[in-house]
Amino acid sequence: MHKTWLFSDICQTIARSNSRGAQILTILHQKAENSAGDPEQRIIFNLTAAACEPYLAMIARWVQKGELQATGQSEAYFLAD
Repeated sequence: MHKTWLFSDICQTIARSNSRGAQILTILHQKAENSAGDPEQRIIFNLTAAACEPYLAMIARWVQKGELQATGQSEAYFLAD
């Protein structure tokens, strides 16, 4: 799979589903699962890891400090009180 096609496919999948927040993580996870053996598998894993960073930071703040913050501009919460 060519890198440009890979990025295009991921972006189109996200746009078609009108996904936001954690839904994007689900799409990336599915793409990673389906990429077993593909040369671009590492790219998908790196994209997934980078996309997870805000959520992991938010969960760390919640666990360590008891603070629950919105995940982005949409003010959507990944976790609920």
